[in-house]
Amino acid sequence: MHIDELKESKYLTKHDVENGLTATITGISKENLGREGEPPEYKYILNFKECKPLVLNSTNGQLAAMAIGSPETDDWIGKQVTMFNDKTVSFAGKLTGGVRIRPDGPTKPVQDGAAPTQPVDDMDDIPF
Repeated sequence: MHIDELKESKYLTKHDVENGLTATITGISKENLGREGEPPEYKYILNFKECKPLVLNSTNGQLAAMAIGSPETDDWIGKQVTMFNDKTVSFAGKLTGGVRIRPDGPTKPVQDGAAPTQPVDDMDDIPF
């Protein structure tokens, strides 16, 4: 077991997605992740049916939009994304690994028979 796994987290970590994880999006919320007694630090959270939520950074927001084929987060509900531990993620100049959404992950329409989504052609069009 890696030492980082000893810490409990209510959000997905790279260790939770080491072997890849596909999950269905149930919603997006905004939560205060600031420490008690410190100023609020609000972040967007991607909530899933099958697992813990993911703190949504700009990169993963763009990757989710690409995977689902829409920059509109309302379109993401009911769709699936695949997350994995990308060992090339860096923090403070060091390769640490981190959760990434696979842009080629599976997507499913909210209702059976609905048209599948199309990938986004130009990442510059995504408002992140």
